[in-house]
Amino acid sequence: MSNGLFRKGLVLGVIVLFVGIAVIPSTGSNIAVDESSKSITKAPKDIPLLPIMWTEDFSTFNIKILGNTGGDVYYSIIWGDGTSEDWFGPFDSNETISLSHLYDEGNYTINVCVKNPYGGVSNWTTYGLILSSDLKFFYLSIGYAGVPYIFTIYWKVCKSYYISWGDVSGSGWIEPCEIAIITHPWSPAGEYILSLNEKEDIPGNKRDGITLIITILPLENSPPTAPTITGEIDGDVGTEYEYDFMSTDPDLDDIAEYIVNWCDGTGDEIITGPFASGEPASVIHKWTEVGHPTITARAKDVNGLVGPEGAMMVPITRNRQMINPLLLRLLERFPLLERLFNFIL
Repeated sequence: MSNGLFRKGLVLGVIVLFVGIAVIPSTGSNIAVDESSKSITKAPKDIPLLPIMWTEDFSTFNIKILGNTGGDVYYSIIWGDGTSEDWFGPFDSNETISLSHLYDEGNYTINVCVKNPYGGVSNWTTYGLILSSDLKFFYLSIGYAGVPYIFTIYWKVCKSYYISWGDVSGSGWIEPCEIAIITHPWSPAGEYILSLNEKEDIPGNKRDGITLIITILPLENSPPTAPTITGEIDGDVGTEYEYDFMSTDPDLDDIAEYIVNWCDGTGDEIITGPFASGEPASVIHKWTEVGHPTITARAKDVNGLVGPEGAMMVPITRNRQMINPLLLRLLERFPLLERLFNFIL
């Protein structure tokens, strides 16, 4: 009897050992693949991709990125004249590329964005272009703190003029009748007034200059704020109500979605955008039970960052149209009695 039990135990042990040997390598392989995929998908979020654009002749535009991502990159450009270039490339991240683009006289807004092969996308950088017979000016409109941006100026005047950056660096003199290419960074984030003015030979004897507002954003991406929630705060069961959710993003990124939980057992509801920073998103909701649910919401920007939670409590009662009018007046007069009544129901 003991020998039979020993043989059965030995056979069972061999089977377990065999299964263990077969399973362990497979499990280890899966772990290696998971870790590898994590490192690949995490990379785009860790690499700041910021495009720098400049021109030397107002018809050829050069682009490169701030820093080296260690791989290929793609660019997207909105030229501001009704034409655009959508994710063209790839280009080596060390490479400076040049594009020819011709404009008529006028004022233009140019937006530039860059991404890597894994989907990591930069924020847009916005430039301005002024072209006239007297003044040609390529400048930054919306950029990021600490980044050196390149300005190109040709102002056909008969004497020197100066550019004021609106920060502690003051202003600098520029000689007339030649193209000036100047590099300037701003820090900290904020709004700066850039002005271009002609030197006065006689007080009051000068041409009108140019004054622009330059918006400088934080270099690192920040999550959107906790959403504010507005809508009916004293609802009835079975009635549809509209609720608005509104968040702002410190980087002026669009809000990709709002994640809303109604606290009534229906789970999370995703309100899909994109919505501009500060633009409310509306949704209809019907309450099915009496109670005091707390609506919670969080905002996610287009870069995937989720901000803190906003909340609002909504007392929900029985549909008042179904309550005896005399009892309804009594409940309205005594709020504590109404709460007790709802609790009993």
